[in-house]
Amino acid sequence: MRTIMVMNSKGGSGKTTIATNLAGHYASVNTNVVLKDYDPQGSSSEWLKQRPYALPKIVNLPAFKSSSMHVTRSWQMRLPTHTERLIIDTPAGVELPRFMSIVRTVDRIIIPVSPSSIDVRATVMFVHALKNQLKLNPCKAEVGIVANRSDINSSAYRSLVKLLNNLDLAFIATLSQNENYIRAAERGVSLLELDHPMVDRDKQEWAPLLQWLDGDSGALEMNLTNKQDSFFAKRHSAAS
Repeated sequence: MRTIMVMNSKGGSGKTTIATNLAGHYASVNTNVVLKDYDPQGSSSEWLKQRPYALPKIVNLPAFKSSSMHVTRSWQMRLPTHTERLIIDTPAGVELPRFMSIVRTVDRIIIPVSPSSIDVRATVMFVHALKNQLKLNPCKAEVGIVANRSDINSSAYRSLVKLLNNLDLAFIATLSQNENYIRAAERGVSLLELDHPMVDRDKQEWAPLLQWLDGDSGALEMNLTNKQDSFFAKRHSAAS
């Protein structure tokens, strides 16, 4: 199993957008995926409620909800057997010391940031705080940054890239801001599940992130299906 956490203390950075699109992507390539929602707003869980029954299943774990009197927390948060991907959506204002026990179980941490001066400053502070916590609580997680809701032709984006390159973290991908994400979210669908020329460019933008999430120093995990291997091959070809 591989665990992916989407995290940034700054609200509005696009954590839920990335978490839900990843969950939809993995479901669409026949991977057993769980979406664990720590955000009190429950945005990921609400997205799942809109998901058509005909689409591949995504298991929801609403971690923001308290356990009932008759169910223990560990039972409420248990993962289904054969879970292959666990996607964790974290809240704004996340308390890092409280989350470090969870971070120690994570394989990849995605930090989304949008190219506004307020978001950038808040993210830089968050990155430094996370690095300090990781020194105290060493773990296996690899950390990468995604420029989200970006216009690559803007001066704000160029400033963001320059700053991110000085953070000593992997700068993984740049995702554009457009209406395709809104249309997909309203239907409970991942943009990566759509088969339409209108989203081809968006899918290409996701290719580096998907490869970073599922790659390692060796081969990709052997328990993924041939369909998934074909999917990544097509993404790599489109991005080249």
